[in-house]
Amino acid sequence: MPLRHETEPEQAIDTSAPTSDRFTAEELNEVLNTAILRHDEALREEQSTATVQDAVRIAAELNIPEEHVISAARDLQARRGKRERMRILGRQRRGEFVSILIMVATSLLFFGDLSTRSQYLFITLACCLLVATGIRWFRSRQSS
Repeated sequence: MPLRHETEPEQAIDTSAPTSDRFTAEELNEVLNTAILRHDEALREEQSTATVQDAVRIAAELNIPEEHVISAARDLQARRGKRERMRILGRQRRGEFVSILIMVATSLLFFGDLSTRSQYLFITLACCLLVATGIRWFRSRQSS
């Protein structure tokens, strides 16, 4: 005798749109905003990235010349490259500045052993190094 497991009958899920409900203006606004958000999420999942060919195809539908799209894509790529180079350069300059600052701070441990004239020379050189490095860092920030 085979065992049977009786389950509850499946309830039909109503996928049709509610037709008898009436919405106030505020409820209608909420329904439409929620639908827009869901639609945007679905599009974002489907189209998280696009290629230049996708842009050319869309531009062709809008009667935008292919050369303009390709030129704009090259400009975007150049700006991305410059931002990345400036980010790396800034990180290097900050590293230089911190290295010099650590060197100066470490050297201050022996500052008391120096003669007065050597102390003035040391302070002058340390300040010049820090200022020069700071100027290089600020110039690299301004050129970006």
